[in-house]
Amino acid sequence: RIRAERRRRWEQAELAKYEAKGQKPPKNWQERYVEPEPVDDSALPALPEGGCWASLEGISTKVQDGNYGEQYPKNDEWLEDGVPFLTPAAIDTNGKIIASKVKYVSEEKNAELTKAQLQPEDVIFPNRGSRDAQRNGEQPFAILVPEPFSHGNINPQLTLVRSWKGSILPEYLALAMNSDVFL
Repeated sequence: RIRAERRRRWEQAELAKYEAKGQKPPKNWQERYVEPEPVDDSALPALPEGGCWASLEGISTKVQDGNYGEQYPKNDEWLEDGVPFLTPAAIDTNGKIIASKVKYVSEEKNAELTKAQLQPEDVIFPNRGSRDAQRNGEQPFAILVPEPFSHGNINPQLTLVRSWKGSILPEYLALAMNSDVFL
């Protein structure tokens, strides 16, 4: 069911791109679809009837690290208030965002940083330097981005996961990513 829904949504998105450009899709355009690799569940625990293991790629519309390079905010572009720009330093050991450590950029700067703009129900996790306690499941690894920060952005030491609507609840995704099965 998840794979069929993923393909259906991909096809809808591709058709919308062609329509926005005023073009008809080329012959055999559906052959460009890349099916996610099946999960090797041989070493994973059994699931209840009807359950299945899935990869992040299989249940997500986006798995993306944060912004870097020439467009990364310069020192003079950080603001006291504006659009939240999250870094690992702003996430405490309980998986909560420390408001006083959140950086901010202007709406204009955020508009330039399209690579990793956050949306409601995104899950984020550090992709470098995770603490031993996180790797051992003693502290949260992934967090569901809370509403005040869900229209922000992230730096390259964080990765966002945006799940397909209907594939998995974002709250459950964060819990699953914090389990020993994920790491």
